[in-house]
Amino acid sequence: MTELQIVGLVILLSGALPFYLLAVYIEKGKHYSLFAGWNPSKISDEDAYGAMLCKGLRGFSIVMGLGCVAVFFNLTGVIFFVVSIVILPAIPLFYYILKAKKFFGK
Repeated sequence: MTELQIVGLVILLSGALPFYLLAVYIEKGKHYSLFAGWNPSKISDEDAYGAMLCKGLRGFSIVMGLGCVAVFFNLTGVIFFVVSIVILPAIPLFYYILKAKKFFGK
């Protein structure tokens, strides 16, 4: 195994997997207060808003995980690895944050 493959595996196990499990935990138990800046007075429908944020967190972890798997199997290089860990996961996360604020924010 190369160093890049080890890094991809470590980030998959210590980054993407815990984020996904956290999103599942928050959504199943409805522990929406675990999100930073959670303020029920600024939200019209807490369950729908929290579900949207959980979708964004799951999307974040899936995109990050796919980037790590692609690097682990030597499908990409170092540049795509950095982009897939830093920039690409933020797209679904911010999309669902903005969508939740638009539909369920006061």
